[in-house]
Amino acid sequence: MLSSQIDENVQELVLRLLVSTHASDEDTGIHMFRVGALAGMLALVSGCTNEFATSCFWAAPLHDVGKIGIPDAVLKKPGALNDNERRIMQSHALIGARILGGSGHHALHLASQAAAAHHERFDGTGYPLALSGEAIPLIGRIVAIADCYDALRMDRVYRKAWPTSAAVAFISENAGTHFDPVLARFFIERVKLAEAMIAEINQFPESQELSFKNACMLGAFAYSSLQRCMNESEAIELEPQALSS
Repeated sequence: MLSSQIDENVQELVLRLLVSTHASDEDTGIHMFRVGALAGMLALVSGCTNEFATSCFWAAPLHDVGKIGIPDAVLKKPGALNDNERRIMQSHALIGARILGGSGHHALHLASQAAAAHHERFDGTGYPLALSGEAIPLIGRIVAIADCYDALRMDRVYRKAWPTSAAVAFISENAGTHFDPVLARFFIERVKLAEAMIAEINQFPESQELSFKNACMLGAFAYSSLQRCMNESEAIELEPQALSS
């Protein structure tokens, strides 16, 4: 068991879903768990509890699980998507929410919310439901920042990783439109901590195939980084802020 705060069966389910998602999508296992760790960190520095941060760690990596239901011809198309293909691709948000929905476990409930809401935008121009502001579940607002920042900071086939300064500038410039401005400010204020966590998790040896065994080891490795953040949380100066979950 990797985390004493999360049911062992739930952890296994999350890990097996991640293995399935990895098989169909180009995103790496390390990226998915970096997003989990960054989501947990952002929850902590925003004033949420360790328990909520732990649930975020397990929920956030499943935000794209709905891509399992997207045809490879669309998911892996090398060129630009046409309008119909874009609608198909965007359906992964609600597919993921349906896969994960209906659970009585908090982490899986958050995972369902993350799947549904991570492409919503704070100004209401996102998808699938065009939610705005605090109508977007907190986990969706957190994952939107964590996933975007980590994606910008990693190499892609079509581009090199953005430098830290450029990624921070993107988050800042899109605060209030794409991203929750309060969460964006908290993240930017703690970006050195985020970068330290990314660097630490990147030390885990990446493999082409993400087996269940490797996912367990990677999950433990990434969670240890978040735990160190939790252990130091008493030294983190938090501003009082009401955040809606």
